[in-house]
Amino acid sequence: VHAAAITPRRYREIAEPRRIIEVNLLGTVGALDAARQLDGFERFVYVSSCASWGDHPELDRIDETAESRATSLYGITKHTGERVCQRYADLFGLDIVSMRPANVYGDWTFVEDIAEGIERAWATPRLPEAVYSITCGRLYSIGDLLEAFQRHLPNFEYRLVPTEQANYHVSGDPPGPVPDNARM
Repeated sequence: VHAAAITPRRYREIAEPRRIIEVNLLGTVGALDAARQLDGFERFVYVSSCASWGDHPELDRIDETAESRATSLYGITKHTGERVCQRYADLFGLDIVSMRPANVYGDWTFVEDIAEGIERAWATPRLPEAVYSITCGRLYSIGDLLEAFQRHLPNFEYRLVPTEQANYHVSGDPPGPVPDNARM
């Protein structure tokens, strides 16, 4: 199971673009090369990301067949990593599957559900598709999420600040399409 990656914010993309590409993409190539040389190799699970999709404001739902419109280095390298995995599977006859977690909890899809999806992919030989989304299949606004945290965690606090003071920026744009988990 290969899950190593740098998940940079914009400031880090500006500061270290080469490092991000080396770790995220060439690290994947290194992991694939190492895996294919292992005695008894069975299968390789690449942990990709919903960032592979990029923006699709025209869609209500999105699934694994949507084209990549990734613009961040993270999304671009994750989508490219999926493609490299598919090519290695074709070239070397390897059992490789890419899992595309969406909105991992902390937020919207509980991390243990993500882990279970990855574990099941690893335990299931020769899955019929090369890429699977792991998602709860719903979207929640940041405001709804923060209100739920506040209801259930009495000491939880948050505040809205001007953009230049924020450590997390919420655009205010519509949430985008709901990630679909039907293939899974």
